[in-house]
Amino acid sequence: MSPIKIDGAAGGDGTDFEPLESGRYPAKIASVEERGPGPSGHNYLVVKFTMQEGGPEGSAGRHAWSNYSFAPQSLWSLKQLLIRTKVSTAEQVAKKFTLDERELVGKDVVVSLGPPSDTTTTFNTVLEVFEGGTSLDDAATAGGSSGRGW
Repeated sequence: MSPIKIDGAAGGDGTDFEPLESGRYPAKIASVEERGPGPSGHNYLVVKFTMQEGGPEGSAGRHAWSNYSFAPQSLWSLKQLLIRTKVSTAEQVAKKFTLDERELVGKDVVVSLGPPSDTTTTFNTVLEVFEGGTSLDDAATAGGSSGRGW
């Protein structure tokens, strides 16, 4: 195997990524990956959202991420995500259940984005996740699934 040559000057300095404006965006769940254990000692899902057409100009194709912990005190947010995406019902997630994370991939949602959670990152905080098809205005007053990580 030979060494790989990369021209680092060609890609800029990597500091030009700007977070999206805080607000609501039509999105699609692009990927779901189980990781862990996290700081809570439990595994968690990393959900990647891709912004779709119909949001603010320049947002389509941009991404946001959110963590959903399996810790008992945090499981409510994963349950809400599953209910809002119609992957599961409230009755199903009220007892032991099996999740095939692939069922979430491709689901349409509306995400409410906040600013980055701290000064060390440029990634937006996913504040709420709403059912796909919810108008951006209705999402302002509806309850949703908070997907903030730890």
